[in-house]
Amino acid sequence: MADLHIVNGDAAAAVLAALGEPLLVWADVLHEGPLAPIPPAQLRARRVRFLAAAGFGSRAELAPAMAARDAALESIAPDADLVLWFADDLDDQLLLVQLLHRLAARHPAGITKWEGRLRLAHLPRGPRTHLRERLAAARVLGAPALGLARAAWAALCAPEPIQVQELWLAGTPELPDLAPALERLLEELPATTDGLARSERQILRALRAGPLSPVELFAPATAGEERPYLGDTTLWWRASGLMPALVRRDDRGALALTVTGARVLAGEEDAVRALGGLDRWVAGTRVHGLDPWRWDPVARRSHHPVQ
Repeated sequence: MADLHIVNGDAAAAVLAALGEPLLVWADVLHEGPLAPIPPAQLRARRVRFLAAAGFGSRAELAPAMAARDAALESIAPDADLVLWFADDLDDQLLLVQLLHRLAARHPAGITKWEGRLRLAHLPRGPRTHLRERLAAARVLGAPALGLARAAWAALCAPEPIQVQELWLAGTPELPDLAPALERLLEELPATTDGLARSERQILRALRAGPLSPVELFAPATAGEERPYLGDTTLWWRASGLMPALVRRDDRGALALTVTGARVLAGEEDAVRALGGLDRWVAGTRVHGLDPWRWDPVARRSHHPVQ
């Protein structure tokens, strides 16, 4: 029995409702848009502006929902026992880090306040059955895991990706799914080879065989993910960011590869320059202009042209 179960997303919450215990949904798409080392209310306002501008919802819906989420977290009793249900993918791992950071920062006792009171249950992809068995197998998170989460949150909010890279390379044994998630995040920097983020390259590859509707695009564009994390809305938003230089809509409204897109995919042209520069975020790193931070897929390192 737990005082509260915390989960990412309404779909997962609907499944966990079968447990018959209190639930809190902790949701966002932290792999898109800005992160920063600022107070929670300020970051929430920044996230709401980004999400609304990107088409993930309206401010009128997002602002009160995220405020209610934060208020629910702050109202958790100091002696509560919590079960955190998160998967091993990028989306869930970033949310888990944010949540653990927020919990550790809530009380003067910080990390030690939650010793023995937090359990992490693995939320699988696909059919979500045998919840009681998964709950019984939940792992207690101690001070080392919370300390790692706080360090990871600071790295994610840093204005350069170096701290994320160092944390990934050092390993995250207390949160073993975090290191692969950090590596996957770094792959969203534009590559030194073609200027594409990994998700963008997967979109272009999916369109190489011919035009696809947005619905048809989702499966082939995410099939290569070892730990799928993208939702359909996020994928379509990323695809729209490649228009009109690399991706176009045909007369049926389907998405198609442009000539320039094909050249970029072949490594004959650089996506950053073809798009006229970038302006997006990879966590706390603003990927901006014609000479942004990049990812070297051969050396497996982040790289800045001016360094």
